[in-house]
Amino acid sequence: MILVGSVPAATLPPNPDDPTADQRVQEAIRLIQSGSAVDAGVNQLTQAAVAGHEEAKYTLGWLLLRGAALPKDNDRALHLLESIDGDLKIAARILIGVVYAEGSNQFAPNKEQAQRAFEQAAAALNEQMREFRKSPPSSPRDIALRKQWLEDWTVLVGMAGKYELAVPRRTN
Repeated sequence: MILVGSVPAATLPPNPDDPTADQRVQEAIRLIQSGSAVDAGVNQLTQAAVAGHEEAKYTLGWLLLRGAALPKDNDRALHLLESIDGDLKIAARILIGVVYAEGSNQFAPNKEQAQRAFEQAAAALNEQMREFRKSPPSSPRDIALRKQWLEDWTVLVGMAGKYELAVPRRTN
């Protein structure tokens, strides 16, 4: 995810299984970014997240974590982010680390759990890079995933520094 304004914008290619859902999520993000119909955009994202759309879950989690377009709610953000298991899993793991670093209504800040989440993200990123090195990118999706890798690693290092945690080791 690239952060544009106050809403993450997708860098991944459309989901071939349901391009219409992807279009609805992108439209929802545009509505929120423009400020013209924030409530409608949030409603569309919520519907998509309930239907299992990973980008919608990630975006809503990010908005809740930031308190952008929605009241800040780290508990709801954590619930959404923990349910992500696709291409955005590593990015979600980084934000989960942020939730633990900040705490929520349900728990106090926990730097140990934040560090663990960041280390899990780093391990997944390192594994992803090992896979990337096995062959050159062969499709727009491969290129997008490699771009996402770089963005995720940059965010991970920044968040670890922000919360004064050890920066996970990058092994290439």
